[in-house]
Amino acid sequence: MRTSRAYVGIVVMLLVTTAVLTFLPATVVAQSRAQSPGPWLAKTRDGQPDLQGIWRITPGLTVYSYDIQDPAPDVAYPGRGEAFKKTFKPLIVDPADGKIPYQPWAREKRQQLYQAAFAPKHLQEMDPQAFCVPGGPPRMAYQFPFQIFQYPGHVVMVSEFAHVYRVIPLDGRPHLPNEIMLFMGDSRGRWEGNTLVVEVKNNNGRNWLDVAGDFHSDQYTVVERWTRVTSDSLVYEVTIQDPIVYTRPWKMRIDLIPQESDYEFIEHACHEGNINFDFTRLGRDGKTGAK
Repeated sequence: MRTSRAYVGIVVMLLVTTAVLTFLPATVVAQSRAQSPGPWLAKTRDGQPDLQGIWRITPGLTVYSYDIQDPAPDVAYPGRGEAFKKTFKPLIVDPADGKIPYQPWAREKRQQLYQAAFAPKHLQEMDPQAFCVPGGPPRMAYQFPFQIFQYPGHVVMVSEFAHVYRVIPLDGRPHLPNEIMLFMGDSRGRWEGNTLVVEVKNNNGRNWLDVAGDFHSDQYTVVERWTRVTSDSLVYEVTIQDPIVYTRPWKMRIDLIPQESDYEFIEHACHEGNINFDFTRLGRDGKTGAK
């Protein structure tokens, strides 16, 4: 599913130019890269705490993209699920049991989706990302590497997955009208000390949090807190609410690390040669699956 190599800087500039009609400056903001293990104090030229770089979840923990409540289910790793679980700590930190507080009807629906996740009988039982649908936040943080860029008044995030991107204004502008619903939602950010706080609304309710069927409605809202602790540590905390699907707000925490310094994004041509779609659609035996 990966084709020709492309410099991420070129991709980002094209995407940002399209998204914001060239109002972002073309120059890269100067930054200082402290190497000490102490508190991260570096700032961008315009005074923002410096979050820039290519970030990823700890290698191996991308299994959370399969199931954020059960990071190594036996359905994905036959015979190895229990062993895998011993090496992972929950992403969900509230509730303490690491489970999403679904309303009864929603818990039943999620269980149905989970049972069908790896051998679906209908297309609507498949993870929307099998169709190359953007996962949106917070899934963007625990799947593929992603890069953060900072410009005066904006933060830009670009994922290696299909090169989906977010342009986050910091100027206090209101959210988009309620009738405009997006796969990535509508992000608005502000600084609280050294923490970037981002409120995400206007999600269209058509993507999932993982392959296992953890879902939400179009009333879903996310509040993210991005805090760079050291040169090699970015803490991502997220609070999720959806009065249609969940009984109360719930929280996740993800500890991100920098990608290798010589890493560059490779073009992720999701639609071209999408074998993931056929694998999921046909089921593990290559015969039973969604029609």
